[in-house]
Formats: sequence, C-alpha cells, structure tokens
Amino acid sequence: MIIKKFAFGNENEAFVEERFGSNLNIIFSNDNNKGKTLVLQGIMFAIGNEAIFPAGFDQSKYYFFVSFELNNKSFEVLRKNDFFCISLDNEMHIIESVSDFKYFFDRKIYKLPEIVHRSFPKLVDLNLFYQLFFVGQDKRDTSTIFN
Repeated sequence: MIIKKFAFGNENEAFVEERFGSNLNIIFSNDNNKGKTLVLQGIMFAIGNEAIFPAGFDQSKYYFFVSFELNNKSFEVLRKNDFFCISLDNEMHIIESVSDFKYFFDRKIYKLPEIVHRSFPKLVDLNLFYQLFFVGQDKRDTSTIFN
C-alpha cells in the first residue's frame, strides 16, 4: 500500500499531508506533540481501524481522508465516525458500518486473512490486521491498545 495523501479536518480546521514518497517514509519532528502519531493513527482510522487516538482528541468531530495505491489501483477513502465513502474505479461506494467496510476491504481492496474461530473460518478484524504494521511509542504493546 502506497499512501499518496492524508487529511483530516472539519469546518474550523484542517491538516493535509501529501509529501509521501513511493518508498519508505519517515515522519519526524524535533519536538513532541506535533502530530506525528496522529497522522499514523488517522491513516489507520480512515481505512477501517478502531479509534486509538490520544486521550482528549475527539475523532467524532473530524473527517478523515486517505488516498492510496495498491496493486496498481487507486483508492480514496473518506471516513466520518462509522460512515465510509470510497472512490474506486470511477465508482463511489457508500458504507455505513465498520463491519461492512471490513467485507468491502476484503472483496475490493485486499484479501484479509482468515482465522478459525469455534471451528468456523472467520475474517480477521481490521484491528488485528493493522497491529502488524503499527508500532506505538513509549514502549506500548499494540496488543494492549486494541480490544
């Protein structure tokens, strides 16, 4: 997955980051509390993860947008709370729950792994899938961040 652009905001404030390259990207600052973690958490939230934002940040007040490429296809996702609007192949898809987005993600974006739960195959939740890619700061263990 190659992130092209990320943004979040509302009618009063907005942040847009589009300086991503097609290889490794390093987000850094010489100071703390400048939004580095918020950018990563916002990208993950936009593509279906549960909210894991810092205490005091009310994500329900913001729209989250991410544009990315995967397997030579371009995707744009706009998320507000549990409502998703996805642009793919010149079509707009409206999804009204995180659960439905998980199945859309599996069918249209990337095949999710399955686990056996109570003797039946089950798609992993996006939280489990994203745990593989997020390393929190301050010696936090991602298995304790997600439910």
